[in-house]
Amino acid sequence: MPRMVDIELMDNLVNTCMPGDDITLTGIIKGTNNAKPRNKISFSLYMEAITIVNNKQRLQNKNIINSELTIKDYLAIKEVYNTPNIFSLLVHSLCPSIYGHEIIKAGLILSLFGGTVECSESRENIHILIVGDPGLGKSQMLQACARIAAKGVYVCGNSSTSSGLTITLAKENKSNNFSLEPGALVLTDRGCCCIDEFDKMYKQHAVLLEAMEQQSISIAKSGIICSLPTRASILAAANPINGRFNRTKTVMQNIKMSIPLLSRFDLTFLLLDEPNKHIDDLLCKHVMSVHADLNATNSIQNSMSQHINIPHTDKLSLRDRLTSSMTENARAKLDLRTETTEKDASDVIEILQYTFEDKITNCQSLSTKNVTNGRVKEFIKILKKETISNSNKIFSMKRLNEIALANKFLMSNFSEFIAKLNENGILLKMDSNTFKFIP
Repeated sequence: MPRMVDIELMDNLVNTCMPGDDITLTGIIKGTNNAKPRNKISFSLYMEAITIVNNKQRLQNKNIINSELTIKDYLAIKEVYNTPNIFSLLVHSLCPSIYGHEIIKAGLILSLFGGTVECSESRENIHILIVGDPGLGKSQMLQACARIAAKGVYVCGNSSTSSGLTITLAKENKSNNFSLEPGALVLTDRGCCCIDEFDKMYKQHAVLLEAMEQQSISIAKSGIICSLPTRASILAAANPINGRFNRTKTVMQNIKMSIPLLSRFDLTFLLLDEPNKHIDDLLCKHVMSVHADLNATNSIQNSMSQHINIPHTDKLSLRDRLTSSMTENARAKLDLRTETTEKDASDVIEILQYTFEDKITNCQSLSTKNVTNGRVKEFIKILKKETISNSNKIFSMKRLNEIALANKFLMSNFSEFIAKLNENGILLKMDSNTFKFIP
């Protein structure tokens, strides 16, 4: 079967739809001989449209349930709805072959449901970025989201171009006119676009700025000036530049991403491959159990897909506030409710705390022969007092030495102690001799 079919529109059917629209089409299949004279038996099929119904208004109406749901689907959704904890069920049903990462899966689930907006100028989509070491299941989680979403596309960054993500101008065979061929973002309007290897497409980052915030793509080429909707949730995964995440650098420095683009992601998750015997044992047991029963996995994924494909409704404001509100609305929508509750807020707060966590409380990695948790806390208190008294969080290495001596904080290797604080995010290294205190 061909992936694309040419449709011929005539008279008043022209300009009734745009690339990316969901339409219902009635027409007649016809054939045309486009082959060379020596091969006259080769024909190309096309459809002559009779009627076109644009489903845009139906999708925007929050009171209309998806007509493609059967009675069996409705009963399955009702059964899921009656379970004690729907949120937990869906989180553990998303990509069950990947063990753990429940907080990240919860964020992906809320992104698939999306928020709600009251005014058309605010977006309802929740954009997510997953950064971490390779081999932790980032790609599998994105592929699972693309499979179960109502409109989902999975693309790989190292084989994608700017036009492949947005719009391509193609010249028609029979004339000199140009036609628009939609890319991944346009095709996933009101869906989700999963982009893997996000760090490998640095040159394409600029084209995503308008699509992620304004929810549209504008084009002005070859006499064609238009704007197409791209109301898609972007779920991206990236690996650090040097293969492993460097704690002494920021997320932008680890994946070479600009500040404007990073600010457009509502939730940013960090995955680190840290050795842990207990977790490794659980992973081994999980892999064995997954391979023991694949049919159960497929059944759960299918039921979850039907539950998520409930139509979007439309609500919101400032970016950080917008993020929390959208995720709360998505959490309420997950329970088929129109109002958010305190339980929704608590679930969202847990997710947001995880995404913004600096991991500065992990003092186990600081514990060495000369560096103990107590010494770290003592020096942090000293820096906090210094910051409050001078209203300055920037310190040079010389100034840090002076502060330590003034407070009788003596260390055998003070430079190594500062390096450990920098490695764990307590002191952010701005240049070779300057640090910023992160309280």
